[in-house]
Amino acid sequence: GRKPCTTVQLNTQFIAPVRVGDFVEGRAEVLRTTRSVLFVRGMLTVGDRTVAHADGVWKILGAN
Repeated sequence: GRKPCTTVQLNTQFIAPVRVGDFVEGRAEVLRTTRSVLFVRGMLTVGDRTVAHADGVWKILGAN
């Protein structure tokens, strides 16, 4: 189920510009989950072109 989280760390690399009107699609993947932390990677694309990617760590609130 869903649990509230807060961002511990977020690193974003902007690779290419996006033009007004472009359809930007985002995808995220949970790389690892512990009892209290999530490690996530994400990517933004316009068509087949990657425009940004990010890696982050989130703390699960209320977890020990």
